[in-house]
Amino acid sequence: MSDFNRTRALRHAKRLMKEKLACFPVERPRPGEPGSGKKPLTRHGFKDATKDPETFEALCTQYPEFNIGIATGAVSSTVVLDIDPRNGGHNTLEAFETQHGKLPSTWTCRTGGGGLHMYFRTADFPIPKDNAGWLIGPGVDVLGEGAYAVAAPSLHESDQAYEWLDGLAPWQCKLACLPRKVRRHIKAAIDRKLAKGRRKPVMVEETVTSVTEGSRNATFFQKAARMRHVGMSEGEIHEALMAINANQGDGPWLGLFRSNRGTGNQSLFARQPARQADVRR
Repeated sequence: MSDFNRTRALRHAKRLMKEKLACFPVERPRPGEPGSGKKPLTRHGFKDATKDPETFEALCTQYPEFNIGIATGAVSSTVVLDIDPRNGGHNTLEAFETQHGKLPSTWTCRTGGGGLHMYFRTADFPIPKDNAGWLIGPGVDVLGEGAYAVAAPSLHESDQAYEWLDGLAPWQCKLACLPRKVRRHIKAAIDRKLAKGRRKPVMVEETVTSVTEGSRNATFFQKAARMRHVGMSEGEIHEALMAINANQGDGPWLGLFRSNRGTGNQSLFARQPARQADVRR
């Protein structure tokens, strides 16, 4: 793996925070561990993101090396299109621009995996995180509320660094707004999801509630059952519960969820019809 330069990393993070981007430390990739290099290092993950350089440096003090994460959504006034060519993202983007018009020049980072992160100013409505392609299409994830992007000059598991495209770093050009046609398309996709009884796209802070000691398992199961009842998939439920658990600190209740996944116990994840009165609109 490439050598870590702490001074350089802190300098880049400071430049990002100067552009009003909320940053927090993320793990560096570990040799022989696919998928490493993106996990938050702080206890509350992206919720610990800050725009204050001194606070950021304090968050990094206990870690010998780190990548840089940018919390997306309202906290940084940004939404990021994560274009992954390995999953057809470039083709999806080309088709999307043919239909909705070419996206404007904006902050753009080449990822270590060969994709692109295109940053845009947030819309006048909350845009949720989408890693299933229902907002734009296959291979284009949307990093909005409750999400984050790994930023340059962080290191990818491929041993390639994230890097800003020439002339498209935050300190070199303006952050573009999502075009009106694109905002309308995204809003329509959200409305269609709601019409089908799927979960309401809300700020993460609205979904995370306190769990008292002694009631974790029961609360965990009730929340998971409720999510399944309104049509959320197993993966979506797992992601939501991980976010809740991150706000609670260490505890045994996620072990219950992990132990039930893939064991043949389908009582929780068997799809059940949602009663109209139970669907949040």
